[in-house]
Amino acid sequence: IPDTATALLADVEPRSGPLLKVLAEAIERLRGVRISAADWSLGDLPAHLRMTFCVEDEDGTVLASGQSLDVLRDELRPALKARLEHAVPALARHGMRDFDVDPLPRTVDLAGGLRGVPALVDEDDAVGIQVCETAGEQAVTMARGTRRLLQLTVASPRRWVTDQLGPQLTLTLSAAPHDTLEAVIEDATNAALDALIASGRGPAWDAGAFTALREHVRGELRPATLDALRAFGQVLEAARAVREQLDTLPASAVFGPARADVARQLGRLVYPGMLAATGLARLRDVERYLRAAAQRLERLASHVAADGERMAVIHELEAQTAGRSDVMWLIEEVRVAQLAPGAYVRRGATVKRVREALAVGSGLAAAPTAQM
Repeated sequence: IPDTATALLADVEPRSGPLLKVLAEAIERLRGVRISAADWSLGDLPAHLRMTFCVEDEDGTVLASGQSLDVLRDELRPALKARLEHAVPALARHGMRDFDVDPLPRTVDLAGGLRGVPALVDEDDAVGIQVCETAGEQAVTMARGTRRLLQLTVASPRRWVTDQLGPQLTLTLSAAPHDTLEAVIEDATNAALDALIASGRGPAWDAGAFTALREHVRGELRPATLDALRAFGQVLEAARAVREQLDTLPASAVFGPARADVARQLGRLVYPGMLAATGLARLRDVERYLRAAAQRLERLASHVAADGERMAVIHELEAQTAGRSDVMWLIEEVRVAQLAPGAYVRRGATVKRVREALAVGSGLAAAPTAQM
């Protein structure tokens, strides 16, 4: 181990990538031993070997320190937002109903080495400009702000879509968890807008680009919303099949864990606002997950023991996701592969792959960039 450590120090380059990834690649290159992300266990490091992060003011005053960047970010977020807003008063805009700032800068450099990232922000009946802390926050805020600005400047497709639904689809949509058909259509419109913003190379950062995006959306919003509602109708049909299987399952303690698991899955996949939250590209996947869940319940009686064992592994993985949507969708694929093998399975969904994704997320978040 000491010889390997010495060789690693001579081989790796500072700031060449995430520390654990750089080390794993170097170990394989130097020693021929393959290390996966799941093999690292940063939680076992003694305290004196763990990175301590320190946040300083421009004059060197320590504002906060600790071993978790996430905790430090949460602690300093209110003060940082106040600084950002105070530093760029020219971008402090509210009540906008059209794209009347040209252009919106991608970044703004602030005193003390800070860098802010502006974005349009949704204000319900208008939009404003908010200086965000990170590119990730900027992307989410800008997408929602752009959607709101399009809603303010493009005619709603609701009346046209309602006339196109037909009695069967209207009846199917009445079973949606949304309170009203109008709420379902609004959710579908939001999802369609998000998809059209992406296909129109949005969001837009200047008035000319916004005009082009708005025309793209105006020409496609009606059929895109109708397509979203039709896809949602298939999801609701699949959800109905799951409920029917739940209702016909014998009331027995043997089936209780699987019954509760599928009921939670159903609530997690189909809920008010799920169209925009899930995105149009995943609706077919959601339908497939539900079809697989119904198949799982249909064959449960002859697979209770195996189902319970595999379900326990999946619950263990779910407990580690910490809200990471990428891993959560991967776990849904693993659910299909493990609990309802057959036509609904997609290749590549394995427990090992989930563990590796979880290890990369937690390990790299906790580890610094290679700086040796």
